[in-house]
Order: sequence, then structure tokens, then C-alpha cells
Amino acid sequence: AGLGKGGGGMTRAGSRQSPTRLMLIGFAIWLAATVAVRLMGQWLFVPGNGIVTVLVFVVGAAGMFALMRGLIRRFGPDRPTATAAWLLLPELFLDGLTLPTFGLVFPNMLPEAAGLFGGWLLVLYGASFLSALTAPGES
Repeated sequence: AGLGKGGGGMTRAGSRQSPTRLMLIGFAIWLAATVAVRLMGQWLFVPGNGIVTVLVFVVGAAGMFALMRGLIRRFGPDRPTATAAWLLLPELFLDGLTLPTFGLVFPNMLPEAAGLFGGWLLVLYGASFLSALTAPGES
């Protein structure tokens, strides 16, 4: 059940998904989310606005849980954790680069919002792995 060669999972048709394909899907998710935050982040990450913060965290976590569960169902129902790991690897690496360059990547947001954004990312990744660990087929 490791992340070695061929750890991507199976489709409903039974063909094994390559880690490369799963990582490309993960990259596409990261790119879409990054563009969305670049366009709307100034309204989503507002330091001192507890109601908006709680909503963004709860809705984001629930959304990532559901998205990951759907991707696992489609691409790796027999290996949920490995499938999630391959999907999330590009996002983790790329967010590791966007956080130190927060002001450059997200000039639309207040610098004080960087902590909220980083915390939100951790919650989303946690929800994604929880989805995999509790998916049918995970031992």
C-alpha cells in the first residue's frame, strides 16, 4: 500500500492510473484553486472577520472531503490513501512555494491574511487525507 510504482489506483473500467496522471490532475486542481483565490481571496481571507473565516474553513474542508472522495471513487477505489497522496503531492509542493511568496502571488490580499490562508490550506489537506483514510476500500 506504499506510494511506489503503480500506486495510483484503478478506474471503474479496471485500468491502472499512473502516478503521473494523478499528479497532473492534482496540478490542475491546484491551478484552478490558486486562480480562484487570486481573483476572490480578498473577500474570503479577512483577518478579524470570524464569521467569514469559519465559513471559508468549513465550506472548504467539506468541499475538499467531497472532491477527494469523488476522485478516489473514480481513479483509485482499491487504494484510497495512495491515490490521495499522488493527487495532493503537486499541491503540497506548489503551496510550499506560494506561501513564502504570498504577497507576490496574491497581491489582492492583505499581508496579514497569509496566516489565515496557510491555516486554511492545512485544514483542506487534512480533510483530503481524512476522506482517503475513511474511504471504502481503505484497510
